[in-house]
Amino acid sequence: MKFFHYSIAVLLLFFNCGDDVDVQPLEIPENIIENVFEPEMTFGNDEKLGDFLLVNPMWMAAANNGDIIVADGQYLKIFNNNGEPKKLVGGPGQGPGEFPEQIYNVLIADNGYITVTGYSDFRMLNIFAPDYSFVEMTRFENNPLIKKLSAEAIDGRFYVESVYSYGPDEFFVNAGWASKIDESTSAFYHIRNGEASLIKEFKAKVDKTTLRIFPYYLLSNKRIMYIDPELFKEKRGDDWYYILHIHDLNTYETTQIERQYVPVRIPDSLMVYKEPKLPPAASESLKKAMIKGEKERIEELKKKKVYDFYKKIYTDNNLIFVVTYIKVPDKGYVVEIIDAGTGEYLRSAFFDFFPQVLKNGYAYRLMFDRNIFPYVEKYIINPAVYGK
Repeated sequence: MKFFHYSIAVLLLFFNCGDDVDVQPLEIPENIIENVFEPEMTFGNDEKLGDFLLVNPMWMAAANNGDIIVADGQYLKIFNNNGEPKKLVGGPGQGPGEFPEQIYNVLIADNGYITVTGYSDFRMLNIFAPDYSFVEMTRFENNPLIKKLSAEAIDGRFYVESVYSYGPDEFFVNAGWASKIDESTSAFYHIRNGEASLIKEFKAKVDKTTLRIFPYYLLSNKRIMYIDPELFKEKRGDDWYYILHIHDLNTYETTQIERQYVPVRIPDSLMVYKEPKLPPAASESLKKAMIKGEKERIEELKKKKVYDFYKKIYTDNNLIFVVTYIKVPDKGYVVEIIDAGTGEYLRSAFFDFFPQVLKNGYAYRLMFDRNIFPYVEKYIINPAVYGK
C-alpha cells in the first residue's frame, strides 16, 4: 500500500462567480467589538526550561483543560494554562507512544482524545487519553476502509489528511484519492466499532499530481462543520447567502446555517503578473512551473472577480467565527460570530491578526524569530466576543 505526499490542495471554494455577481457597497456592522486580543503571556523560549525549551515546533493545540500541547521534535511538550512545564509525552523510538520521526499532527477531538502522527507516515496513529496516558498505537493502513480506498486509487494516489480519535474504536477521517486520472475525490467518514459511515463525498477536476482536500472544522458534542463546494452559496433575488453544513456524529443528521453576505471584489492590483522570485540556481523546469502557476493564478482571479464569503474560519465549542474579506485599516478583518446550535448570528468583531488556535476564550500562536528560540503567545479574548 502506498500513502503518497502528492501536492495537496485545500480547496477554498475557488470557483468562477460569473458575470451575475453584483458587488454592493460594503457595510460595517454596528457595535462591532474592537480590541479583541489582549496579550497575557509568552512562554517556551527560556533556556532554563531544559527539555521543555521549544526548538523546532511543528504543531500546537489547546486541550479542554487549558493546557497547551506543542509538537516539538519527537516529543509533545505540554504546558499548563500558566505557561509552566507540565509533562513530556512521547520521545524517539518505534514502540507504543513513541515517535520515530518529527511529530507532524496533533489533533484533539472535542472529548479530549489526542491523535498524533509523524511527518511522513500517516498510517501509524498514536492515541492518548485526555489525561495524556497512552491508549494505543494503531496501524491505520490495516483499517478495512483505508484498504478499500487506497486499493481503488489511481496510480496509488491516496492521502489520509487527518484522523481524529474519539476513543480506541471511534474515528473521524478525512481522506483524498485519485478516482480518475483527472479527478480527485475527497470524503469524510465516521468509523465506529469497525463500521464506516460516509458523511460527505466531494469530487473535483485536477491535474495528475494534485489531490483536493476539503476544509472542515470540529464543534462540541461530536459535530463537524464543513462547506459543500456544490452548495456553499446561493443567490435569492439581489441577495447572496452563504451556507454552512453541520453534521452530528451522534445522530447522523446534517443541518444547514444560512447567512446573507455581500461579495467583496478582488482588487485589480492582485491581477497583475509578477515575476516569480527564484534563487539563481533554480532549474529551468522550476522556473517554467512557477511562471505557469502565476499566470494561472491571475486567470483564476479574473474569472472569479470576487472573493468567497470567508477568508478563514475558526470554531470554539459551539461558536463559529467566519472571517470575512472586509478589512478596515488599523482595526482588522470583520469576523461574524454564529451560534452553531441555533444557526443564529450573534455579533461581529475585528480580528487584527489570525491566531493558530482559539479555545475557551483564549487565542494562541507560535512565533519564530531567528535571533531567539520559538515561543508561544497567549491572548485573552475580549469576553464580549462570547457574549459576556
